Amino acid sequence: MSSAPSTPIDPVALRSMIERAIDADLDPITLSHSQRAAGLVEDALSLPAGEDQLWFTRLALDFDPENVDALLLLSEYANWSDEEHLNALRAIVATAAHLLGPDAFTDYPPNFSDFPETEAYLRIRAQLATSLHTDRQFEAACAEYNGLLELDQKDFAGIRLLLIPLLLTLNRTADASTLITRFAADSTTHAALAWSRVLERFLANDEPEALSALTIARQQNRHVEIFLLGRTPPKNIPDTYKPGSKEEALAYATVLTDAWAAHPTALAWLSNHPGQPPQSPNRPRRNR
Repeated sequence: MSSAPSTPIDPVALRSMIERAIDADLDPITLSHSQRAAGLVEDALSLPAGEDQLWFTRLALDFDPENVDALLLLSEYANWSDEEHLNALRAIVATAAHLLGPDAFTDYPPNFSDFPETEAYLRIRAQLATSLHTDRQFEAACAEYNGLLELDQKDFAGIRLLLIPLLLTLNRTADASTLITRFAADSTTHAALAWSRVLERFLANDEPEALSALTIARQQNRHVEIFLLGRTPPKNIPDTYKPGSKEEALAYATVLTDAWAAHPTALAWLSNHPGQPPQSPNRPRRNR
């Protein structure tokens, strides 16, 4: 019977000995601190909100204090005001920009989303923009949306779907018209732009085109109109939707309602041109 070693074996050396026995050609697995942090963030995101998620998040930041996803997740646990939350988002965006380096902002535009390393920056800056929008800091939100579009003119993230209604809310119709023309094909496939096109044409005093655009908008997503004409949009919106669906109408109800509500004459015109009323998105259809 063999006896136990008289002195402890260094665990790192022991692991190396075992791995050599497994396969002489086995490459050592080495992870940088940033890679370890990224793995811990993935673990954190797989957990429900709570102490375990918070523990993994804080451990990730021990390995990499600049991991922007860990910073973003940690910020969700903070008990602070809306403005403090926005300032934290600004700081995280600045951290993401620092990690990319200044050359990225000269070499990558106007195709920023073509480069995988920009994904976190674009996503977090978009979150800042939408948070400003939700907080009704409209001019600041516009500046962020426009900045994102300048970096990524393909608009992989769909920033245009929020920016164009916001420009109409602010009565910046010339800017809205420019973007509507630029993304003209979207007016038949996205509710946000289909209904923005109607409003933009009405504000341009082009009633024939406004009526034509209204027909297209109703065909694209008829569920939007019920919100424009008075139904209060819900606070919770769906994460995913199909074009033309009730879920799509819910996703853009608030931004479109803000745009139309800023122009009471447009709402009066819309109510004087009724279409077939849609089933309410908030009530299930009864089987008969």
